[in-house]
Amino acid sequence: MKIRWRILRPFLLLWASAAHALDLVEAAQSQAMIDLVDNCHHGTVPPEAIEQFMTLAGTQLVIAQQNISRRITPTQYRAILVSVCKGEIPRLQPSELGARAEKGVEGLAADVAPSLLWGAGSC
Repeated sequence: MKIRWRILRPFLLLWASAAHALDLVEAAQSQAMIDLVDNCHHGTVPPEAIEQFMTLAGTQLVIAQQNISRRITPTQYRAILVSVCKGEIPRLQPSELGARAEKGVEGLAADVAPSLLWGAGSC
């Protein structure tokens, strides 16, 4: 019986810690976006804050996901963030020739920027 408990106890501890880890939600990216939009609302976004936001893994993931069916660049995404903080929607040019790049610019200008502007206005 002692041998089973020696094996069972570490297994249960490992299982409990894994279950706890699954319950944790990584919220750094969403909190960073909320902070950025809130600061845009208050007009207090230094360029360094946007650059820091651009380096987050979640931001890189968003750009990569956009590039599944469209083509956007980090420079274009950054331009959206800067413009939104000024209360504007920028006029972006496609990064390359083709429908994917055109779709990318349209998505940023027609979907992403208005959503962020709404968020900045609703803070």
